[in-house]
Amino acid sequence: QFLSSDGVASCSRCNDTLCPQCNEKIGVETFCLPCFAIESIVPQSGCSNSKSIAEMRQCLIGDNFDGAKDLQSDEVEDAYEMIEYLHNYRELEKSVKYPLYAADEMASATKWEELIEVDFKEGGAFLAEPGLGAKHIPGVLDLFAS
Repeated sequence: QFLSSDGVASCSRCNDTLCPQCNEKIGVETFCLPCFAIESIVPQSGCSNSKSIAEMRQCLIGDNFDGAKDLQSDEVEDAYEMIEYLHNYRELEKSVKYPLYAADEMASATKWEELIEVDFKEGGAFLAEPGLGAKHIPGVLDLFAS
């Protein structure tokens, strides 16, 4: 038991033994970091804020999940967890100030306006480019600082 002199805990989801530094809590329950990442987005089945199998199945049907009516209970839980995780993750993406975009999205003229081409081999010399207007410099610096 790693660092047992500092005490150990047990993950409420996977029952792994945890050192005091490698866990997080949701309420009174302790989770290992991978389980915490999942549990903080989709509650574990049977908890106070989780849904019943019937509610999960209805959500899957509402999301047009193929074969949702024919899934076994454990398959419903797995599929619901996957779909709910994706929904919640996409909601979290909206809070990212400068998200990553695919190259084909960057080429879309409706979203983007090319200011200048930056060559990082020249350090901060791009700030003196005449094509980079003064009104854009604070935003560009904020982008690179994030």
